[in-house]
Amino acid sequence: MAPRWFDRDRLPLGAMWPDDAYWLGRVLAGERLSAHFLYKNAREIAEWAIVPPPRYPTIRDHRRVRDK
Repeated sequence: MAPRWFDRDRLPLGAMWPDDAYWLGRVLAGERLSAHFLYKNAREIAEWAIVPPPRYPTIRDHRRVRDK
């Protein structure tokens, strides 16, 4: 598929990878997530998981440890 703009409510999900239906709308709505999809073949998903993304330490976390 050639790159093209679509309205969010008119995404051509049938022409995209099957996993897009699981996560794309959520990401476009602003959700952060971590997703894993295992395919049986090019069109069939065998297993999937969507979880909150890992929380990486921030500079504030390092300051709290240093100041203890």
